[in-house]
Amino acid sequence: MTTRSRMCWNLIRRAAVAAALLASFAVPSAAQDRAAHHVFAGNLFAGGRDVRVTEADVETVFAAGGTVTIDAPVRGTAHAAGRYVRVHREVGQNLYAAGYDVEIAAPVRGDLIAAGYRVEIDSNSSVGKDVLAAGRFIVLRGPVAGSVNVTARDVEIAGPISGSVQIRARQIRFGEGARIAGTLTYRSDRKIDVPASVIAPDRVTANVVARPSGAALIARIVIGLIVFLGVMLVLAAIFAFVFKNRLARTREMLATHPWRDLFLGIVATSALFGSILVLAVSLIGIPLIPLIVLLTPFAILAGYLTSAYAVGAALLGRPRDAAGSGAAAFGAILVGLIVLAVVSAIPLLGWVVAVLAVIVGIGAWFALIVTPPASAQIPSAA
Repeated sequence: MTTRSRMCWNLIRRAAVAAALLASFAVPSAAQDRAAHHVFAGNLFAGGRDVRVTEADVETVFAAGGTVTIDAPVRGTAHAAGRYVRVHREVGQNLYAAGYDVEIAAPVRGDLIAAGYRVEIDSNSSVGKDVLAAGRFIVLRGPVAGSVNVTARDVEIAGPISGSVQIRARQIRFGEGARIAGTLTYRSDRKIDVPASVIAPDRVTANVVARPSGAALIARIVIGLIVFLGVMLVLAAIFAFVFKNRLARTREMLATHPWRDLFLGIVATSALFGSILVLAVSLIGIPLIPLIVLLTPFAILAGYLTSAYAVGAALLGRPRDAAGSGAAAFGAILVGLIVLAVVSAIPLLGWVVAVLAVIVGIGAWFALIVTPPASAQIPSAA
């Protein structure tokens, strides 16, 4: 292994060790089960690992956590997001739920919008208006007074629906209690046998789309990868030519203070994602949330490309403080992207390296912002 390669791998190894140490310190705080609840003007804001809404006389609920359970009636609208979402009490207006496993076991007087790996509206529930749901498995057993629009791989309808139904799924099943008063339009890769007891055949519209062959699927994947790589190369080139001078400084900071840059990256990344919750709780900051959401992908990309530049420049043997042309910076980024792509393909270790590359790169830019340039520093007296 050459000296330049050793420098590159030492940089990655030191960052990985630092991340492991920081993760070990973060475990005790992450293991806390206490949830924070705040009621303001009849609105409940709750977050934590295990969130249980038990407050009475609440107008609107905003809850997020590992497990979110609504165990008290909500007069207005409820918003719930978590790994597991459980709704056990009536929601007076609309319900917005998202998670890995979403279970609705109480009446919803307004619309229901849900997304998750598994979404179930059980027989104890009912929806006063429309249902819009997306996921992998969707089960609808309670009555729906409006229309239903669902997208999933497997869909089961086992309850009465007063409006029309639109389904996009591979597997569609109808239970004993399924009834559709309006029309049924489904899109699948196979013909679905719809019982006449569910809906009259003349009110069913079938859109059967043949599944693509293996060759066609491979061609789509290859075309998608080519387009993705083309977009990435264009963005990398723009990044290299616009920030060619600052990239040399970020690389110097990464080489001299990797621990500091990793810490600053964690702080900056946490502030970036945490600001969304803070803005939501502050109410007046809600209009700024879309701006943060739009800026986040660019920050992630900038961090990753910055780390790629540092790795590529180290392998190419460029001096740390050399601010060359945009073409040279672009070449270093390409080399770094190839190295990171190879390392990211390693099982278990790959995603850790990718995350570290983003965090350390963001930390280098944060350090560049808060650290004044050498020319601006006042020399000390002799």
